[in-house]
Amino acid sequence: MRYSDVVGVLLSVGDELRIRHRDGREIAVPASAVHRIKPVPVAARDALELERVATLGWPAPEQEWLGHWMLRAAGGFTGRANSALPLGSPGMPVTQAIEAVIAWYGARGLAPRFAVPIPGAASVDAALDALGWSGEASTLVRTGELANVRSRAAARDDVVVDLENEPDEAWLAMYHYRGRGPVPAIGRAVMLAAACPVFAAIREAGEPVAVARAVVDETWLGVTALEVAPSHRRRGLARALMAALADWGAERGAVSSYLQVLESNAAANALYDDLGYWTHHRYHYRVLPTG
Repeated sequence: MRYSDVVGVLLSVGDELRIRHRDGREIAVPASAVHRIKPVPVAARDALELERVATLGWPAPEQEWLGHWMLRAAGGFTGRANSALPLGSPGMPVTQAIEAVIAWYGARGLAPRFAVPIPGAASVDAALDALGWSGEASTLVRTGELANVRSRAAARDDVVVDLENEPDEAWLAMYHYRGRGPVPAIGRAVMLAAACPVFAAIREAGEPVAVARAVVDETWLGVTALEVAPSHRRRGLARALMAALADWGAERGAVSSYLQVLESNAAANALYDDLGYWTHHRYHYRVLPTG
């Protein structure tokens, strides 16, 4: 059989490559017939669409639209919930819209901040750069086919993962957003505000040593807040959490998964590489200089 270019999502690699075509079909291609695998750049509209889905999984308690820019505020808890997210046109000149963003965050006592998806908001990024807004926290938005993640993660019989609808105080004490803690009251509210979130924990002597959170929105499993106690790292606990959450998501109709991880976090990115996640797009923050 002759094969021409096949464009789709790579599901698995072995003696044959399994690919989900754009029309939904799964195609098996013998590895011996493959001459080159060429990544197809993600379209800007696809990056913005996934960003929209991700806002459902980590919703700010205060949201307001400026055209197609989403302004979000959560008392300063996490950049995702306290930044303007450009998902299209603001409905006015960009410089005027930026001034409106500055005023909106200033009225709430928060530092003006943008989360800038690339591709998707390159023109906004250029405008902010020209105005002297500094860039920080380059973040990868990584995605994987859930069936592939489940097969690679492989649940362990020797590790019990508890799944609860709400985090208890011990769970909250274990989670430190980018090394910070404890979680403020508004942080708990943010994590509970999504539709039916789940809070996973691996415990020893009743105390959590590894935690994570997940949601399912529109066939996407979103994984957030994954943390393992320093004393329990390199034991496969993060993988065990991912396996349990992947199973949980599949039971609720998810077919794909996304997560957000700092580009500089080599250990986490190595794990996600191994689980079959790839970089869908990136985003970084733009912060108004002080002084």
